[in-house]
Order: sequence, then C-alpha cells, then structure tokens
Amino acid sequence: MRRHVPAVIGLAVVALLAVLVLVWAHPTGRDGSVLNLGWNGLSEACGVLDGTPLYSYDELNEVEMPATLVVSPRLPTGVEELKALDEFTETGGTLVLLDDFGHGNQVLEELGSGVRFSGTLMLDPLYCYKDSSMPRVECMGVGGEGGPDELSLDYCTWVVSVEDTDVWARSSVFSYGDLDGNGEHNVGEPNGPFPVGVAFPRGNGMVVVLSDSSVLLNGVVATGTNLDVVRELVQGEVLFDQVHMPDDEVDLSKVMLHRVSAILRSGVGGIAVILILFSLAVSYACYNRERHENE
Repeated sequence: MRRHVPAVIGLAVVALLAVLVLVWAHPTGRDGSVLNLGWNGLSEACGVLDGTPLYSYDELNEVEMPATLVVSPRLPTGVEELKALDEFTETGGTLVLLDDFGHGNQVLEELGSGVRFSGTLMLDPLYCYKDSSMPRVECMGVGGEGGPDELSLDYCTWVVSVEDTDVWARSSVFSYGDLDGNGEHNVGEPNGPFPVGVAFPRGNGMVVVLSDSSVLLNGVVATGTNLDVVRELVQGEVLFDQVHMPDDEVDLSKVMLHRVSAILRSGVGGIAVILILFSLAVSYACYNRERHENE
C-alpha cells in the first residue's frame, strides 16, 4: 500500500492544479467585478486607472493618502463599513460614489450630506448614444478646472439637493425625468438640464458623486471618454470596492486565488512554500529509504 502513496499524492497534485487552471481560465460574469472581461465588468477601468480591488474594508486602514475609493453599492453598506468610509474621507481620501437605483443614498446620509439620488430614470431622446436611456452629459470638471467635456451614461438618474455642492456634470436641455416609466415625455414630468455629477469636501478629503452605476463598465466606457473624465477625478492609489457586489461563485474562487497569489509573492509566502517543498522532499526521501530497506 505504501508504495502507491507517491503516485496518489502526485495524482492529487495534478488534479488540484487542473482545477485551479480551470477556475482561473473560466470567465466570471459578476456584475461590476474587476475580473470580469465582459460588457458588465470593470476590468478595463481597473487596468487603465492602475486600480486595486478592495475585498475588505479592513484594508482601508492600511491605505496611504492620497487615495481614491470607487464605490458602486449594489448591496447595502454595513454600519462598520459606513464608518470606515466616513473615516476614509475625513483623513484625506477621495470617495467616488457611482449609483443610480442602488444604495448610494445610504452612504450619502452617513456622510452627513443632503445630496440624494433622485431614483427616477433620466432619458434624453436627442443628446444620446443610440437610445434615450444612454444620454450624453456635459462635464465642466470639479472646481471648474475643465478636462474631457463629455460622459456617456447608461440607464441613469440625477442628483437632487445640490445647493452647497460643486456641480461638475449636467444633462442637456432635452433630457427629462420619466416618472411613469413609459419611455415618453408626458405633461408634468420634470425637464432638464439636471445635475448628474457633484462634488463636496468632507474633512480633509472629497466626495465625488455621479448618478450612474454603469459609467465605468466595459460596455459603456467604449462609447465615450468616460475613463478620461474619471482619471481627472481620482488621486493617489485607486481602489475598486468589490465588497458590495452580487456574489458569483467563479468570481469568489478567483478572489481566493488572487489572495493566495499575493501571499505567495510576499516574503512570508515564499518561505512557507520553501518549507512545504522541503518537508515533502524529506518525507519522500524517508519513504524511499524505508522501501529499499524492506526489499
């Protein structure tokens, strides 16, 4: 029985490696994932902005300022996470909040801001990309500093209560709020232009708000200069929140591989690998010696 142990171990190692390769090669479809190469992923934005995925808010304590955190909360934000966001901006971080019909208002409330996402679909039948639900909006730049002059949005809303903020992006005069959701501009529905991008200081940091959670998705950035606009908004290390996204088993597996890879690249990980290989070599040598003595 013992003589078959190395073969069994070898087969187990090969099988494990095969599974790891399949997991790594299989595309993930997780909405908003930096590992998703499809239309609804953030792989291109993360690459162009030299971003880093954030898998735990505990990691924010270790981030050096200046830094930027891009958040598109598709899931509710916990109490401790809200406190972490507050501390992040207070100590000099830039929070880029991208939302439309999600949980962005919860974050704004915790930050003590009166700004809110209206939660009503904004359409623009004239100044748009292919469809009225994909409006193009004018950008003035945060602080009026200029920069790329246009953003392409996709199924967005607008922001309200912006009196004490710096409005850096607006929709066109042809835009309107589709209150009844019928896709038509009816009497009594609000008319544009609407503020869609605002910014306001928070402690030593800044909060930048944009009323579209899709603005950095792979399929949307290809339609305009969105990445150029966002590049003007960020500073320092750019982190992409991956905590508040819907779960996907393949993506979660890739996250585990990412973390293991990071550990192995570190000094501690390298030492651990060497010790494991050394232990396996010693075990095999002892087994081989015992086998020869028994023959």
